[in-house]
Amino acid sequence: MKTKIVRKHAIALAISMALAGGSVSALADDSSIQAQLDMLKQKIAQLEQALADSQESQEKTNEQLERELVVTQEMGKTSDRVLYEADSGSPVLVSRDGTKTMEIHGRAFIDIAGLPDQYERGKVKDLVDSHQSSEFRKLYLGVEGQFAKNWEYELTIDFAEQAVDLKDANVTYTGWTNNELIMGYQKPAFGLENTSSSRYTLFMSRGVTDRFSDERALGVSWANSPSWGSIKAGVFVPNSFKDGKLEDYTEGETEIGDELIPMEASSEIDRYALMGRTTWAPIAGDSRLVHLGVSGMYINYDDPSSVKIKVKPAAHLGENLVYTKVKDVSNAMTWALEGALMYDNFFFQTEYLTTNLDAEDHNYSFDGYYVAGTWVMTGESHGYKKKNGKFYGVTPRHPLSSGGLGAWELALRYSDINLNDKDEIGGSMQTFTVGLNWYMENNLRAMLNYVHFEAGDYEDSSKYVSSQDGNIIEGRLAFYF
Repeated sequence: MKTKIVRKHAIALAISMALAGGSVSALADDSSIQAQLDMLKQKIAQLEQALADSQESQEKTNEQLERELVVTQEMGKTSDRVLYEADSGSPVLVSRDGTKTMEIHGRAFIDIAGLPDQYERGKVKDLVDSHQSSEFRKLYLGVEGQFAKNWEYELTIDFAEQAVDLKDANVTYTGWTNNELIMGYQKPAFGLENTSSSRYTLFMSRGVTDRFSDERALGVSWANSPSWGSIKAGVFVPNSFKDGKLEDYTEGETEIGDELIPMEASSEIDRYALMGRTTWAPIAGDSRLVHLGVSGMYINYDDPSSVKIKVKPAAHLGENLVYTKVKDVSNAMTWALEGALMYDNFFFQTEYLTTNLDAEDHNYSFDGYYVAGTWVMTGESHGYKKKNGKFYGVTPRHPLSSGGLGAWELALRYSDINLNDKDEIGGSMQTFTVGLNWYMENNLRAMLNYVHFEAGDYEDSSKYVSSQDGNIIEGRLAFYF
């Protein structure tokens, strides 16, 4: 633009000088004046040539820049590069042909709690005085991605609780339409609470039904995504991983809701488990949702085993207030029913679970349930994927990074669990939880929970309290990417 303006002025000057030259020549025939006019015309011609050369050079420079831009874009398509996940900012390495990726992910949960007097397992001698406590509840670091066409992988380690614990180590084949095959160390599909990621749970602790669910295990799973919902089933075997090292186990001692308990003897529990979950979402809009599901789990023990179930009062830093141990169990069958409803910024979910332990002398049955509801006061809705029947967190419309106040959610939950049946008296417990969730960013959340618990129905003995109750205040700062 500047070159064109300069040239315009040069041409105007030349015309003016030419006219002036003509006028002077007409008025007088002075040779010196004519010589000066000729010199001026020559200088104007030189200036025009210089301007023309400058414009040609600029055009060549523009053409060179365009060629370099095209080359750069083509290199971007064919060279290794680093991308960043839009929501969380996780770095993603992508190969030049796009067939190999590696995304780095992690999460860090810092918890703090004020705890009342608690009688662990209801025993008088096991009184834990009121105190304050804190912990790194989660400290995950892992990688996931694609290593070949139709093949994905995941590897995750947890460094929390002063231990190194393997969480995920598996590969997935995705070459079949709407079907996946997952092989390796993984989280089985069972129940609504157990299946949900800790990044998106409504409260700091999962509902009581999660205590009946099996933890991660070594196995093979098949997942199908029909148009109406999801199906996932798998077979799992015992494994020797706990806290990042090999362990030995006695014959017959395991724990529902936790991994195998390490003991001093060298024999290993021989068992296998079949687990599956099916969900149906007849309504699955962005803000209107109806979700239903059923899960089943069968565990077979080749040698009769002792099975433990122990439950805390909706606070991981709390004590196990109800507890039962059933000996000589040959197999366990567990069923779970789940339901969820979402209407704009209101969300409701519930789950009921019952487990039956086939022991040598009796068949024992224990159960638990919860009902929960939330109101996102800032108007957002929870995320949902029909293909796996999972719920996700709230994405704030106005995060702090854009000058907003984030998303605010009020949550309520009532839970009940009963571990009494026949001669096994483990107690019962009811908890009421009020939660406040502040979603500051897509991947940064603060949580505040108030928990009131009442536990009782213990054994009628001087060794046990008749009942106990108390209140817990706990908070969490959660960051995940």
